Amino acid sequence: MNGFEVQYYFYLALSYLLVRPMVTLLHQMGHFLVLWLIVSKGNIRVFIGTNGIGKAAWNLRLGRVTWSFHPLAFVMRGGICDYDQALNAKQLLLVTIMGPIFSFAVGLGIGSLIFLGIATGPWQALLLLISLLCIIYGFHALFFRYDFIPLGNQRITGNDGQILGWLIRFRSLTDTYLHAVWSFEHDFFADAWLGFEKIIAAGYATKEVYESQSYCAFALKKWDQGLQIHQEMASKHRLEANDLLQLAKFQHAEGDFELAMQTLESGLATAPGNSLCLNEKGYMLALSGELKHAKKELNKAIINEPEFSLAYTNRAWIYIQDENWDAAHEDLQKAAKHDAENVFFHRNWAILHHQMGKNEAAKQSLDSAKLLGLGAKDYESCLAILNQI
Repeated sequence: MNGFEVQYYFYLALSYLLVRPMVTLLHQMGHFLVLWLIVSKGNIRVFIGTNGIGKAAWNLRLGRVTWSFHPLAFVMRGGICDYDQALNAKQLLLVTIMGPIFSFAVGLGIGSLIFLGIATGPWQALLLLISLLCIIYGFHALFFRYDFIPLGNQRITGNDGQILGWLIRFRSLTDTYLHAVWSFEHDFFADAWLGFEKIIAAGYATKEVYESQSYCAFALKKWDQGLQIHQEMASKHRLEANDLLQLAKFQHAEGDFELAMQTLESGLATAPGNSLCLNEKGYMLALSGELKHAKKELNKAIINEPEFSLAYTNRAWIYIQDENWDAAHEDLQKAAKHDAENVFFHRNWAILHHQMGKNEAAKQSLDSAKLLGLGAKDYESCLAILNQI
């Protein structure tokens, strides 16, 4: 590679680093200009180089607008407009489409200048790069998917294409959906329940909404409503193994052990070796006193998924019942490597520490379990042991 080629590639890379944040800024300006016109209350935050998650490197506040720039903007796409005021469906549609429209308009406008021979000279290559990146950014914003991104107005957002999809599905209840998902992601299940309930009643529910509502029902101990949700979901969608697992939990909570076992078997028939179903089956069998059978199911779950923390935790509970303290200790140590934020994990540690004569450690584990929700109906039988501490 001669000196001219090195210089060429150097300037090409430098041009990309300079253009990349400019293209992101242009796209976000499309969103921001509409927001600035229609959002009369609260703050607006424009992030360049990040999706608002984590701290931005540089911040500039102008009135109620904060501009946040992250160095990653030089090398990769990423940006979002966050705002405090909730938007109705029409406002959200306008804000959403203006990002891609702005990108396409700038990209095609600059491209037209080059095509028509108006833009010539040494800047032509740089303008061509801006044009191409703007157009690519516009398509990327429509078709690339993000995980849910929390906003400051207790809503979630996603990519432009995702938001347009939500508007098509949920129409005038899009804002209700965005708030319900935000509440669900932050464990505010009562609020999430109310939002999803409105969507289902309006006939806009997707399978994802039914599944989220089912989870809320279980967290809120709405056993009857949970069974109704699954009955309605089954009439409109095919139930997968995890759906049948959730249904089995409701049936078991209602005291129908046999039906719950049958439902779990259906789940395993749908997805043989499903670790979640095997774990739940082992857990229910352990509660019914069938410890030997329960351990076999949990062994299968662990073989299929060696990092399944809850399966180790449940098997440790069986070892505790058998007073096999060494095996219980080993399983809890394995569980701790993958997920130590589990009520049953801390409950088992409390019992094990108590049996080992470590009462202070047992008390600490018990306190941790209480903070995470100890006292659930399925574990009332364990409280008698814990109360000895």
